[in-house]
Amino acid sequence: MNFELTEEQTLIQRTARDFLTSAYPAAEVRRLAYETPRGFEDVTDADLIEALRNRSFVVRYAIDPSAITSPKLADDLYDFALRAKPLIDWGRWVEGTLVA
Repeated sequence: MNFELTEEQTLIQRTARDFLTSAYPAAEVRRLAYETPRGFEDVTDADLIEALRNRSFVVRYAIDPSAITSPKLADDLYDFALRAKPLIDWGRWVEGTLVA
């Protein structure tokens, strides 16, 4: 397998890096990466602060390959969505509080 970037991918990478470097000075990037998000300054739990600094979350649900064709799959996915809903709702709430 060849994991090297193509010429086009290298150009896209360079262009994105150049844009971000000009738009966001290194000090600002560091500040954004390590600053507690607005509205959460009173949080003191280190693990929670670290989680809050994440800019995105991935929620996964492993599906047994044999369940893919099962009628129960829809119910399993629905249950998973219900379990993930608090995180999704929190993310939507945070997005609603951000200043454009």
